[in-house]
Amino acid sequence: MALGSASGNTGRLSFLVLLKTFQRLGYFEMVSDVPERIVAHLARQLNLRKSPSLAEYDDSGTRRRHVASIREFLQVKAFDETARKALLDATREAALTKEDLADIINVGIEELVRLRFELPAFSTIHRTAQYAKTQVNKQIYGQVTAELGSRGRELINALLKVHPGKIRSEWDSLKNEPGKPTVKNIGKLVNQLEWLKKWYLDLTALGNLPDVKLRHFAAEAKSLDTARMQELEETKRFTLASALLKMLVSRRLDDLAEVLIRRIQKIHTKGKEALAEHRAKHQAETDALIGKLHNILVALRDSDGSRARQRLEAVENAAGADTEESIQRCEAHEAFAGDNYAPFLWRFHKGHRTVLFRLLDNIELKSTSSDKSTEAAIQFILEHRSSKADRLSAEGLDLSWVSGKWWRVLSERQKEKNDGTVDRRHFEVCVFSQIMHELKSGDLCIPGSDQYSDYAEQLVSWSEYNKTIGQYCEQAGLSPDSGQFITALKHQLASIAEAVDKDFPENSSLRIENGEPILTKGTKKQESPQLAKLEQLISEKLEHVSILDVLADSEYWLNWTRLLGPLSGP
Repeated sequence: MALGSASGNTGRLSFLVLLKTFQRLGYFEMVSDVPERIVAHLARQLNLRKSPSLAEYDDSGTRRRHVASIREFLQVKAFDETARKALLDATREAALTKEDLADIINVGIEELVRLRFELPAFSTIHRTAQYAKTQVNKQIYGQVTAELGSRGRELINALLKVHPGKIRSEWDSLKNEPGKPTVKNIGKLVNQLEWLKKWYLDLTALGNLPDVKLRHFAAEAKSLDTARMQELEETKRFTLASALLKMLVSRRLDDLAEVLIRRIQKIHTKGKEALAEHRAKHQAETDALIGKLHNILVALRDSDGSRARQRLEAVENAAGADTEESIQRCEAHEAFAGDNYAPFLWRFHKGHRTVLFRLLDNIELKSTSSDKSTEAAIQFILEHRSSKADRLSAEGLDLSWVSGKWWRVLSERQKEKNDGTVDRRHFEVCVFSQIMHELKSGDLCIPGSDQYSDYAEQLVSWSEYNKTIGQYCEQAGLSPDSGQFITALKHQLASIAEAVDKDFPENSSLRIENGEPILTKGTKKQESPQLAKLEQLISEKLEHVSILDVLADSEYWLNWTRLLGPLSGP
């Protein structure tokens, strides 16, 4: 193309430099600003022994003709009002879900490239992204403030007010951390949660915000003291305060859930240890029972073919006179069969009942599915927390989630679901254990929490999926058709599997044992013996400079402090 669009060595080289830099940068660079090494490389591609001077090219009409030819060849349009509107729309859409200005700028650039527009000056993109972010945030501030209403605004103003006789407002107390989430610290965690709820308003506008924006608003609010908060524009002040309150409540709920899970896990650990101790203590009894079973089996074998009466006598002699005692020992051993340590848990649970029930009083547990059986069981133990009865009627409760191991201790006769009643103490431990498992698996959630919130609310909605799937597949190089997508994925996985199989004989880090692949760590690369000597020489040559001098010099050269500013941006 360069040969057909330009004449002479200078024109052809200039055209080639302009074309290649545009393909890389997305905009037309001044040829005089292109590094000499790139120009020399392109000159060699044209078989030029010496690069001609391109000093006058940038101001010539030839450049303008070349620009038009390159745009036509690459099917790229000049940046105009249509491109400006597309850039603004893209950055505004990105600002709804992103907070980092660099991310918003990248979205704008990708949209211009997708629409095949020439990129404008970076300052244009930067200003547009900043404007879009500011407008979107102002819109959010207005929505949150409107939803707060007069009562919410009064609460936040009271939070920022310094009362007579005090030197600090409640806002400063708000940011005081209660400490690590431990059982010893449970009182402080609960007290702060109760105090936070006094100021907290559950706003739909905040709930609909992307997590990245909510966290950014909360982080900015936490960095500001009372005076700085009062200096903010009103709608922004209310939004930042509301975001921080929401995040703090979420964290305290997370802390309480962590304490609950850790405490129940510790109870289970002690139960397993108790089972091991019990087995070691009663090993002699177990051995005796096994010995009796052996004698009975031998008696049956040796009396094979004898009359029934003689066989029965042989078995009775082998069993011994303490038959009833042996049966009791077998039943006691059967209760712990299959590593069932559930009978030991109440012993360790009862000392923590007060703490665990206090946690349940301060966190709301909701099922993430249509199965509400665990919720009903939680409500059941809350209602009977003060009961002194050994057994409780479980009529009306769906206990299909209770495992067979638990039924051995819940049922009066250690048989499954015998009379509709359950052992009160063991059932309480069973429900708390289920709470732990379902919180960890996501089957239970804590509304208003962060880590233990309903995962379904964080999934992409079908409306958003249908809206963006086409563009996503286009950018990712995937087919939006499910059949073609599956076929392509199978082909990709098959190719990878074939490559792995081909390289397996030479792969010293991978081996197959009992039908399972085992990947070991690769051999650590040996460091050169000269490395330590090189590091020592470099250290000796380096001049010791104060960090303050480094900061001062780099600021003088780069003026990097111009990039510093509030978290919300300029």
